[in-house]
Amino acid sequence: MSFKRLTVILVSVALAAVLGACSEKTAEDTAPAQQEGIAWMGYTEGMAKAKETGKPVMVDFFTTWCQVCKVLDAQTFTDKELIELVNKNFIAVKVDAESSDTVTEGGKTMTKLELARSFSVSGYPTVWFIDSKGAKVGILAGARTPEEYKSVINYFASGAQAKGVSYPDYMKALMPAGHPAMPDQEETGQEDAGQKSTAEKTR
Repeated sequence: MSFKRLTVILVSVALAAVLGACSEKTAEDTAPAQQEGIAWMGYTEGMAKAKETGKPVMVDFFTTWCQVCKVLDAQTFTDKELIELVNKNFIAVKVDAESSDTVTEGGKTMTKLELARSFSVSGYPTVWFIDSKGAKVGILAGARTPEEYKSVINYFASGAQAKGVSYPDYMKALMPAGHPAMPDQEETGQEDAGQKSTAEKTR
């Protein structure tokens, strides 16, 4: 092999390496950034994480056919401030309330459908808020606004819940009369009954 031919080969190899590196760098620069959102977990994983961190839990019960659930995901759970508040202060969990997949609750294995029933969920979406000890604090049902969710998150984040202040009392101190405060656990039956009719309309 002549010196001239060897030189041409070496130059070609070097040029190919440079072009390859540039191409790789360009691909990295133009790749779309991963969209940030609420850090949803499965129920078993989320409850274990809550026990480990001491954070309260937000459990979103949904179904695949529920149009209101899709509205909640698209219009409320995409709010940047809400995303930051949830990820900082809560463990966020999503549960397909009609799934036969299993979860573990208190050492007991059950389907997600059975789990939803244990929470008295009869309409969708229904979002339960649970304190760090596992006690059910209250719910938000239906297509609520980011502001309504922020008020609930701040109820926990402010320490009011830990001090024993009820959610209605907390809201009364912040909002004018008529604000749609989250119902107490005792009111769950009425809330679920109203939400059931909404879910039936979206089938």
